Amino acid sequence: MLHRRTKEIRTDIEKKIITGMIISTEYLQKVFNLVNLKYFALDYSKIVAKWTLDYFKKYKEAPYHHIQDIYNVEKANLKETQAELIESFLYSLSSQFERESKFNVDYLIDRTIEYFEERSLMLLAEDIQAYVGAGKIQKAKEILQNHKAVAKTISQWINPFDEQFVSDVYRSYLSLEQDDISENLFKFPGKLGSLMGTFKRGWLISYLAPRKRGKTFFLQETAIQAATNKLNVAIFSLEMSKLGFSGRILQRIASIGNESVYYFPVFDCLRNQDGTCARRESTKIVYVNVEVMDYDEGIGHVVCTKCRGEPNFIPSTWFEKIQRPVMAEKRLKRSARGFVFSYGDRIRIKVYPAYSANLSDIMADLDLLEYAEGFVPDVIVIDYADILAPEDRRADLNTRIDETWKMMKQLAEKRHCAVFTATQGNRRSGESKNVKANDVSWDIRKNDHVDAQYTLSQTADEKRRGVLRVANSLHRWQEFDENKQVIVLQNLKLAQVILDCE
Repeated sequence: MLHRRTKEIRTDIEKKIITGMIISTEYLQKVFNLVNLKYFALDYSKIVAKWTLDYFKKYKEAPYHHIQDIYNVEKANLKETQAELIESFLYSLSSQFERESKFNVDYLIDRTIEYFEERSLMLLAEDIQAYVGAGKIQKAKEILQNHKAVAKTISQWINPFDEQFVSDVYRSYLSLEQDDISENLFKFPGKLGSLMGTFKRGWLISYLAPRKRGKTFFLQETAIQAATNKLNVAIFSLEMSKLGFSGRILQRIASIGNESVYYFPVFDCLRNQDGTCARRESTKIVYVNVEVMDYDEGIGHVVCTKCRGEPNFIPSTWFEKIQRPVMAEKRLKRSARGFVFSYGDRIRIKVYPAYSANLSDIMADLDLLEYAEGFVPDVIVIDYADILAPEDRRADLNTRIDETWKMMKQLAEKRHCAVFTATQGNRRSGESKNVKANDVSWDIRKNDHVDAQYTLSQTADEKRRGVLRVANSLHRWQEFDENKQVIVLQNLKLAQVILDCE
């Protein structure tokens, strides 16, 4: 039973390596010098690997769709069983071309090196045993000596003075100056994206807010934004049921609910509302104090954004009455199909009861997801860190919290993906108009492990008006101003988290 499982895993990793060689030029460039056809245990893997290497030598790129043309030419030279296996593999691969548009190269490279190390040692052991058994001791010594060169190539030890490595360092400095786009994943739209910046692989990102300020909604929107950028997203929820969490995502995509009429917040200029602007659209003065604005459809107020983007524009909000179809199964299914057609089948959700799963459980489930579906996430969303189970229940509370956040950062770097989570603010944050980095609850060392942290601030009046304020409270890689905020308009009844931002 154990042997059969090992064989299945070998087949799985070899398929992933061959897939990478076929569809990713970047991956092929990085593993080209590591590949030895002897490392592949499966005959058809060796054949397809040789095709991709030959193609790369000639054209300096991965074959991608041309692999089918190569197969059509070469299949006459194959045994019938080999041809059938390769044809089946290429057929299954065709469904992955769209999913892998942003291939997680670095993660697969790590897996590839691990596998090649394992295979090279297995082959070495077999060869030495065979030659020693045949009395050819000198030959066994030669093989062992030759393997040292192989081990040096596969190992990840670095000589900082190696000329090739110096060249790599030089190019990395150029990339840093020009923003290394190879690590870029996605950013939010508009002014919110300008504030938060571009999220990158290996980052741990946290949203800090008091209770009931929409942390889960914001994490869900993060997942949607990543998926619409054609990134694979794995979501772990410890707060909601699988139907509740999935329902919000589907509602966000479809923008439908149980009512037919909704009032959407829209931007308006305060000068338009209090009558102090000569260019204003409305003849009605609706209110002066932005904190106590009341919407009255009968007033006949007309919003004005003529000066939006100019210093004269003072952001305020009004409402727009919008009719939406009522929730129906057909509409939900149609929206789901449309999303998959446009962006791919890119979201997976795992639900645990609160405090029942820790980071070790999450890592195990990610391995299972990869094995069962070949699904490798670019973005991981954990809703949310404060209700994860501890790694070691015997440790004191602060130590357990610190260990959890360290492991989330480790997860981001090991998986070469961005990990998003949320944390609840302390009691003071719930009474403050503006949440700050130091308002984090429990252990302040949480802040030490994140690459970026964003605060979600909202007064009771703003919540009623569908207004949220987002600020950049911590960032390891760029300058930030904790007092600079972006106003985000929302309609959470329809799970619309970012209608507009200013």
